[in-house]
Amino acid sequence: METIKSVGRSGQISPGKKYAGQTVLIDQIDAGVWIIKVGRFIPENERWLHQPDVSRDLDAAVQWAEKNPPAKRDLKILERDAEASPAAKATGCGCFPCTRITIPRTGGKKD
Repeated sequence: METIKSVGRSGQISPGKKYAGQTVLIDQIDAGVWIIKVGRFIPENERWLHQPDVSRDLDAAVQWAEKNPPAKRDLKILERDAEASPAAKATGCGCFPCTRITIPRTGGKKD
Protein backbone atom coordinates (compact mmCIF):
# COMPACT_ATOMS: atom_id res chain seq x y z
CA MET A 1 0.00 0.00 0.00
CA GLU A 2 1.53 3.28 -1.08
CA THR A 3 0.96 6.41 0.95
CA ILE A 4 2.17 9.91 0.20
CA LYS A 5 3.52 11.78 3.23
CA SER A 6 5.26 15.13 3.57
CA VAL A 7 8.49 15.53 5.48
CA GLY A 8 8.01 18.31 8.03
CA ARG A 9 10.27 21.34 8.47
CA SER A 10 12.11 19.53 11.28
CA GLY A 11 12.89 16.58 9.01
CA GLN A 12 10.33 14.23 10.54
CA ILE A 13 7.83 11.97 8.84
CA SER A 14 5.06 10.04 10.56
CA PRO A 15 4.11 6.56 9.38
CA GLY A 16 0.90 6.88 11.43
CA LYS A 17 -0.42 6.37 14.96
CA LYS A 18 -0.42 2.61 14.42
CA TYR A 19 3.38 2.67 14.74
CA ALA A 20 3.65 5.18 17.60
CA GLY A 21 6.33 4.19 20.11
CA GLN A 22 7.71 1.34 18.01
CA THR A 23 11.33 1.00 16.95
CA VAL A 24 12.03 1.12 13.24
CA LEU A 25 15.05 0.46 11.06
CA ILE A 26 15.46 2.98 8.25
CA ASP A 27 17.70 1.74 5.45
CA GLN A 28 18.64 4.31 2.84
CA ILE A 29 19.30 2.20 -0.23
CA ASP A 30 19.77 5.15 -2.58
CA ALA A 31 19.48 8.93 -2.45
CA GLY A 32 15.84 9.58 -1.56
CA VAL A 33 14.97 5.86 -1.37
CA TRP A 34 14.33 4.35 2.08
CA ILE A 35 13.10 1.04 3.35
CA ILE A 36 11.48 1.27 6.79
CA LYS A 37 11.07 -1.89 8.87
CA VAL A 38 9.38 -2.23 12.25
CA GLY A 39 11.13 -4.58 14.63
CA ARG A 40 13.25 -5.25 17.67
CA PHE A 41 16.89 -4.45 17.24
CA ILE A 42 20.07 -5.36 19.06
CA PRO A 43 22.37 -2.46 19.90
CA GLU A 44 25.74 -2.72 18.16
CA ASN A 45 27.64 -3.02 21.45
CA GLU A 46 25.48 -6.04 22.45
CA ARG A 47 25.63 -8.03 19.19
CA TRP A 48 28.51 -10.17 20.44
CA LEU A 49 26.17 -11.58 23.09
CA HIS A 50 23.99 -13.12 20.39
CA GLN A 51 26.67 -15.08 18.56
CA PRO A 52 26.03 -18.84 18.89
CA ASP A 53 29.19 -19.73 20.84
CA VAL A 54 28.74 -16.83 23.26
CA SER A 55 25.04 -17.60 23.73
CA ARG A 56 25.90 -21.23 24.55
CA ASP A 57 28.51 -20.14 27.10
CA LEU A 58 26.11 -17.67 28.69
CA ASP A 59 23.32 -20.28 28.86
CA ALA A 60 25.72 -22.72 30.51
CA ALA A 61 26.89 -20.06 32.98
CA VAL A 62 23.29 -19.17 33.90
CA GLN A 63 22.41 -22.85 34.39
CA TRP A 64 25.48 -23.33 36.59
CA ALA A 65 24.61 -20.21 38.63
CA GLU A 66 21.04 -21.41 39.13
CA LYS A 67 22.30 -24.76 40.48
CA ASN A 68 25.11 -23.25 42.58
CA PRO A 69 23.89 -20.43 44.81
CA PRO A 70 26.49 -18.01 46.18
CA ALA A 71 28.25 -18.99 49.36
CA LYS A 72 30.91 -17.43 51.55
CA ARG A 73 34.32 -17.70 49.92
CA ASP A 74 37.85 -17.05 50.99
CA LEU A 75 38.85 -14.49 48.36
CA LYS A 76 42.56 -15.10 48.97
CA ILE A 77 42.10 -18.74 47.91
CA LEU A 78 40.18 -17.68 44.78
CA GLU A 79 42.87 -15.15 43.92
CA ARG A 80 45.64 -17.71 44.45
CA ASP A 81 43.85 -20.28 42.25
CA ALA A 82 43.23 -17.71 39.51
CA GLU A 83 46.86 -16.57 39.50
CA ALA A 84 48.08 -20.19 39.40
CA SER A 85 46.01 -21.17 36.37
CA PRO A 86 47.95 -21.83 33.12
CA ALA A 87 45.76 -19.37 31.19
CA ALA A 88 46.52 -16.57 33.64
CA LYS A 89 50.23 -17.24 33.26
CA ALA A 90 50.01 -17.36 29.46
CA THR A 91 47.86 -14.26 29.01
CA GLY A 92 48.67 -12.30 32.13
CA CYS A 93 44.93 -12.04 32.65
CA GLY A 94 43.21 -13.38 35.73
CA CYS A 95 39.60 -12.93 34.66
CA PHE A 96 37.18 -15.85 34.83
CA PRO A 97 36.56 -16.25 31.07
CA CYS A 98 40.32 -16.38 30.38
CA THR A 99 41.27 -18.68 33.18
CA ARG A 100 38.17 -20.92 33.10
CA ILE A 101 38.91 -21.72 36.72
CA THR A 102 36.64 -24.00 38.65
CA ILE A 103 34.99 -22.04 41.42
CA PRO A 104 35.65 -23.85 44.70
CA ARG A 105 32.47 -25.02 46.39
CA THR A 106 33.90 -25.39 49.91
CA GLY A 107 36.95 -23.94 51.58
CA GLY A 108 39.12 -23.71 48.48
CA LYS A 109 38.89 -27.35 47.37
CA LYS A 110 38.47 -27.65 43.61
CA ASP A 111 35.78 -29.87 42.09
